[in-house]
Order: sequence, then C-alpha cells, then structure tokens
Amino acid sequence: MFTKFARRSVAAVTLCLLPAVAVLAAPAVPTVEPRVSSAAGAPCVVNLFTHQLFDEFTSYSYAPPPGCPGPWSKVVLKLNLGGSRAANTAQVNLSLGGVSLFNGSLSQTDEVDNWHVERDLTDYAALLHAPRVGTLNYLDLGTPYGDGSRVTGSAKLVFYRSTASTPAHRVPDRVVQTSGGPQDLPHNIVRAYLDVTARAEPLWYTCVPDASAVSYPALLSVLAPGINQPGIFPQPQGCTGGSFREVEVSVDGSPAGVVPVFPWLPSDLNGVFHNALDTPMPGVQVLNLVPYRVDLTPFAAILSDAGPHTVALSGGAWTDAQLLLYLDHGSTHVTGAVTLNTLTGGVPTPVVTNSLSASGAVLEGNVGTEVKRQFEIRGFVNTSGGRIDSAVKEKLGFRNLQGFRLEGLVYEELQSYRQTVWLQSTVDRRSRRTRGSKVLSRDHEIVAYPLTLHYATFGEYDPDGGDGPIVNLTGYKFAVDQKRHVEGWHRRPGMPWYATVLNDRFVASHAMDESTHSHWNSLRRYGFKDSFGSCYKAVRTSDSGVLTGSTFGSGCPGGSNHVRWYAHADGSPDAITWRP
Repeated sequence: MFTKFARRSVAAVTLCLLPAVAVLAAPAVPTVEPRVSSAAGAPCVVNLFTHQLFDEFTSYSYAPPPGCPGPWSKVVLKLNLGGSRAANTAQVNLSLGGVSLFNGSLSQTDEVDNWHVERDLTDYAALLHAPRVGTLNYLDLGTPYGDGSRVTGSAKLVFYRSTASTPAHRVPDRVVQTSGGPQDLPHNIVRAYLDVTARAEPLWYTCVPDASAVSYPALLSVLAPGINQPGIFPQPQGCTGGSFREVEVSVDGSPAGVVPVFPWLPSDLNGVFHNALDTPMPGVQVLNLVPYRVDLTPFAAILSDAGPHTVALSGGAWTDAQLLLYLDHGSTHVTGAVTLNTLTGGVPTPVVTNSLSASGAVLEGNVGTEVKRQFEIRGFVNTSGGRIDSAVKEKLGFRNLQGFRLEGLVYEELQSYRQTVWLQSTVDRRSRRTRGSKVLSRDHEIVAYPLTLHYATFGEYDPDGGDGPIVNLTGYKFAVDQKRHVEGWHRRPGMPWYATVLNDRFVASHAMDESTHSHWNSLRRYGFKDSFGSCYKAVRTSDSGVLTGSTFGSGCPGGSNHVRWYAHADGSPDAITWRP
C-alpha cells in the first residue's frame, strides 16, 4: 500500500540615576519581538564569526574586547541566521566555554530566510573576561527533506561601558554549565539561580494516553498531528505518553524546583502539509526560546559544602541549563541549611479524564489532563555580613483538554481527523531574601502559556490508485491562538516596586482543499511595559502568506516604542541588578 499526498509547498516612576531610553525601530524581518535596548555610550564590539556554517560542534574563538575591560553596564548577543526547510534543522545552539548563550530555531520555509535575534547576556558577563573557545551546533530533524545544506550565521557581542547614567550591573560571579553529574563549586555561594531551556518533542500537547492509542489505533493514523514526512509507505503521525510535560530540578538528589515546558509550535502541524500557519511570520518564541530561571537560593549553603555537587534535571523534555552563582566577597566559606522543603520528587501523576467512545466508524470524545500543586522551600546562609534567610513559594497549574472526532477508524476508511486542544499552563512564584528584619529582595512572577489549537485533516481511500491501494490526504483546516504572558513585581532596597507586563500573541488560520487555499491569515501582537516608563507595542498581519500590515509604537506615549536600557522587554529573566 502506497501513499499519495496532495500538498503545496503601576504608576510611572522616573529614576534620575537611570534616564537612558532606547527608541526601538521596527525589525527589518517579519517579526515583532523587540531588540535588546542599548545602554549609554559607544559600545565595544567583538565579532564572533561571519557567515559560519552551523555544523556539529563547529568551533570559534573569543577574546575580550581590547581596551574595554569592564565592568560593563550591558552585554548583548546579536545573531543573524539563515536557512531553509532543506537544512532540516530543528534547533541551533551557540555556546562559549561550555555555557550555552543561545538556543533557538528557524521558522521552516521552502525558501531561504534570514532572521535576526538578540539576547541580553549581561548576567553572563563573568564568562567574558578571558579568552575562550565556543561551539555552534544544530539538531537535525532526520527527515527525507534534507538536502545536506545547513543553517549559516553571523554573531557578535556588543559591550557597553559603565557610565554614571547606566552603571554596571551586580552580575553573578560564576556561570557554570550543569552537566547532570558531580561538579566542584565555590564554597562561598550566597545566591544561586538556574537558567533552564526546556523543549519537549514537537506537538507534545496533542499526545494521547497510551491506553487510548491501544484501544483506538486510528488516533495514530496518517491524518493525526505530527511531523513525520511523506514517503513511499504511509507515515503514522501522532504521539503517545499523554499531554503533560514538565522538568524537575534536583540538588544532590533533593527536589529543588520545577520548570514549565513552553508549547512550542512547529511550522508543520502534519508532515504532509507545509507552511501551515507561520508564513511569513513565525509564532511565539520560535526563533528565540528564552530560558526559565529557577531560584535555588535556599540551597546556597548546600551547594557551598565541601565536595562535588549535582544539579540535575529530569522529565519529559530536552534541557539545557546554566548555574548563576553570587559569592560572598568577604568570606571563602559559608555555612547554613535548608530548613523547609515541601516539594515532592518526580513527575507528578496527572488527573486524566477520558470520554472517548466509538460508534460505527466515528470516534468522539474528550481527554482531559490536569495537574495542580504548590510548594515552599526555605533556607539560610551565614555570610560575612550576617545570616540571610531565603524562601521560595510556588503554585503550578496545568490543564489540557483535547476534543476528538475521527471519521474512519480503520486505515482503508480514513476520512477526517479533528482535534482541538485547550491548554493552560501557569506558574506563580514568590521569592524573598531577608537579613533580620531587613528585606533584601522580594520578587513575584507569573508566567502563563495559553494555547488553543484547532486541527482537522481530510483523506480518502482509493483501492485502485497507482501501484495499489493508496490514501490521498486531500486537505486541512488549522487555526491557532497562542500566547506568552509574563508579569513581574520586584522590590529592592532604595527603590520602589518595579512592575513589568509582557504579552506576546500569535493568531493564525489556514485551510486547504485540493491545493486551493483559503482563510490563510495571521496576526502577531507584542506588548511590553514597565512602571518606570518603558513601552513597546508591535502588531503585524498577513494574508495568503504575504505581510499586509505593520504598526510599531501605537498605544505608547508619543506613538513610539521606548524601552529603558535595563528593561528586559523580551521577557528574559530579570535579576534587577541595575538598581540604584
């Protein structure tokens, strides 16, 4: 049996010490994400590589900028990437001295596209004071469409000197790539954070429970969501294992934190139908997957103990993580303990409800998956300046409701596959550090990843086609509404509350019937503001795969985007180390 595929390719506050504002221009490529805002003065620039081929562990050399020793007020990575679907690349990685600086990918298109991405690396400045060797790497999809070509890229680091108006940050003293095995760490750690990039298999939020796939094999038919590519024989799609994914962090075997997995949206919802939704505009976090920062400060004393320590990650996702360590400059060794830890180890067991039932040739029903939990971790560390107590409280909520309607439950009768996903994933975290009655820091962050996906594909069985019976995949109807929402409230001594809110949204739909396209349009909307006067707004629209409209700055004061030099308008982790 062969397969034939029909396809076509809250109050405004002004700090006199921090007046610098960067006016951000519209990106040249069809994206809406803001560039990293610049600090004052002419920057020092180090070119890392130019038009370099991303291959397996291709190396490059880095040397600090001459005559620009730091400390720096800001360090920015600027990266240009180019490639097409033929490059077969699902993910690209840039590292330096073993520490990852960037993880992202390209929007897969049939034509070669070029993308510009930026990342604020100020918190990684400790890496950049000495020469190091870096590597470029890629993850190959391993599909028949690859023609041996690769992604190419050019990168540079931009350093801004400390000035009176844009002073240097209090950055981590050490940045350490976690290996999952024992590592020797400094013995005077007072604060510790873990930047984690977590990415599960494509379309994991459409996966079905194992038992359901056994009872109803049609859930894994050629019509199901999946990125397997066409070939001579029918390629099954779909996935099992259920629709919950999460990453657990442990310190020396003790549960230490949780990382939500962003529902990354691939270019193809079914390997047969290309450029389904994201032409010409990529979806949320496709090009630049921002790390999620875990607060490990309650474990500072444990990590400072003599002997090697293991910071490990587990769960249903590929992970990459860096430890950011702040040290006690007045002591070579600190003591302390973890005094409370209510986080249980291992991946929690979701509550699954299942109403799938078959009647004749129709399978219909819902599968619900839900996880709720909360925990608190407390610890203290005895420093040269006295005892510091820390506490992390976190609430997590995950709910994924999948609705199904399949017509044709055996291979020869396949007609349509309809699946709707309503996903809600939210983290609410509060962290606090105190020395006696004095509050050293207080942070509250809410991160939400809502996703609604409507998926329908259609096919027909032809017993007399070509060299034998075939299945024609004749069309689809796809629609998506994806958001990334980040809110933060931060307090430091000597400054008012610093509040931020970010909303990034991708809405798109596309229908195709026998190569006739309809309802093909998309919208990207990005907004960021903070309580110190930053404002960034961008909207872009497309129709039939062509960019049709762009507005930048509409809704901001003066009708223009303006982001203060210290603000993280991309939603990357914010240590508030620029405070006065």
